Amino acid sequence: MIPLVTAAQMRALDAQTIELGLPAFTLMETAGRGVAERVLAACAPRPRAVAVVCGGGGNGGDGFVAARVLRDRGVPAKAYLAAPLDEASPAGQHRRLFERAGGEVIELQREAQLAARAEELRAAPLVLDALLGVGLSRPVTGHLAAVIELMNQAPRRWSIDVPSGLDADRGTPLGACVRAHATVSLGLHKLGVWTSPGFVYAGALHLVDLGIPRALVEQAALRAAVFDKKDARARAPVSDPLEHKGTRGHVLVVGGRVGLRGAGELAASAAMRVGAGRCTWAAPGTAAPVSAEASVMTRGLRDVGELARALEGKAAVCVGPGLGRDAVAAALLECVLDPGGARPAPASAEPVVLDAATLRPPEAGEASQASAGASAEAQAGGVGAEAQARGAGEAQAGGVGEAQAGGAGAETAPACAVSGGSERSAARPAATSGDAALPHGALPDGGDASTSRRPAVVLDADALFALAELDATLPPSAVVTPHPAEAARLLGVTTAEVEADRLTAARALVAKLRCVVVLKGARTLVSDGERDWLCACGSAALATAGSGDVLAGAIAGLCAQGLAPLDAALLAVWIHGRAGRELERELGTRGVLSSELPRQLARELVRLR
Repeated sequence: MIPLVTAAQMRALDAQTIELGLPAFTLMETAGRGVAERVLAACAPRPRAVAVVCGGGGNGGDGFVAARVLRDRGVPAKAYLAAPLDEASPAGQHRRLFERAGGEVIELQREAQLAARAEELRAAPLVLDALLGVGLSRPVTGHLAAVIELMNQAPRRWSIDVPSGLDADRGTPLGACVRAHATVSLGLHKLGVWTSPGFVYAGALHLVDLGIPRALVEQAALRAAVFDKKDARARAPVSDPLEHKGTRGHVLVVGGRVGLRGAGELAASAAMRVGAGRCTWAAPGTAAPVSAEASVMTRGLRDVGELARALEGKAAVCVGPGLGRDAVAAALLECVLDPGGARPAPASAEPVVLDAATLRPPEAGEASQASAGASAEAQAGGVGAEAQARGAGEAQAGGVGEAQAGGAGAETAPACAVSGGSERSAARPAATSGDAALPHGALPDGGDASTSRRPAVVLDADALFALAELDATLPPSAVVTPHPAEAARLLGVTTAEVEADRLTAARALVAKLRCVVVLKGARTLVSDGERDWLCACGSAALATAGSGDVLAGAIAGLCAQGLAPLDAALLAVWIHGRAGRELERELGTRGVLSSELPRQLARELVRLR
């Protein structure tokens, strides 16, 4: 775990440290010296010269120290002052110390001065950005924007603490922003350099210990952190010599309608590959779909009444991949969320395509791949437009912009006995604590993970589309996995607003839905209302149709084995990101297919042992 702080939290820790007796001048010395040492350690060969561009605040003071230490280590370094400086401040004191040690400070506070030194800055082998730091609260314009634009033309750029122009909390650029190749965080990493899109501007990250007492950090009760390999290993299921398929749980995948079969199959395959004991994929139609995975049981769906019965004995349900977007899909989702309160959708004049799964109990017709037969798919309406477009921009951690068309243009499924309508069940009371999924390893007596607790529910894709229209209460064992467009719809805002402050959006979803939220995208966020976790191990190779279905199935598969919903979500996001990264090594960022991910998930779990 790597703790992350906001700008306000870091200022408070600095102030408390100073109150304990460690002067600001000393903190600045420690910071600048650490920056210089990181530059020297990481840059091989050593830069021939360094241009340190300083502002008028503490970040500029760090820059003066770094320039002095670099000179002491034999690297020619000049300081360029681009903003007014209070000479009585600690930063002003370090400027004087730099000059007394033989350093040169070049004024860049006027347009003419900047123009006179423009070529010098462009030609600098390395520019060290010490201009603005974490205190930025408004867009960078005018003269400072021109300074940043000039710095961005240098061949190598490092930033101190936060790239100048980047919001330290949200990770979004405020006007002009330095695009650093590396950033040296001071004391603790700031949220903005880890989250999206800030990590693109920050580049490689380094950390300098400022000597802030550990007790102060612990008292700060920091809420956000980076989820790392050590955290993943602590949550990975541990094999038991006495376990069997019952103890590893039975997953029900609800989805994969005709034309979107692949979505259901990907989720089911992922659930099995992460270790679920059994998995049933239920899809609309009178006959079971044909699955490429012989270990996945399949069945067709006929009416909504079957769904409530089918939920019995399941440890986890993944609902949404290839579910469809109509009244029947909404009724089926309501049944998943409250099996006891389910009621058939009202009759309509015309039969409605069953876009989501309704399924019978396992004993009453579950079919393995071997018994399903190739003719089953033909009876259900055929595969046809299985590769229906799922929307542009599906992002790294499982599907930004997945936005399925909801059946438009897809192959028509046969009429089912389920009929559509517009009625919705009334809001239901919140589930009691007894409904919550068991924590990892806490299986009930008898050892069957599938039979003694309310199933965990993972909502993805079309289930989230339906959820936005429902007045429904999610069980405490629920996990939702929206990409930014789906999150925006659930919150009633724009996708751009979600992307501009991803952490706030994730927290807002938790407050609204009262469940674990996985906000997918570059640097996927997982939040449960108490802690916020960021996963930094993703890859652009995951920006492909179906990767979100794989993630949803993996979460369900881990829940089925007894992991608490939060732990299952965190572990699934991590191995999903690692899987994408490993496949990228072989196939690049554009050659990975989502069908290749489930097997790689298993490999990533093995590597955690």
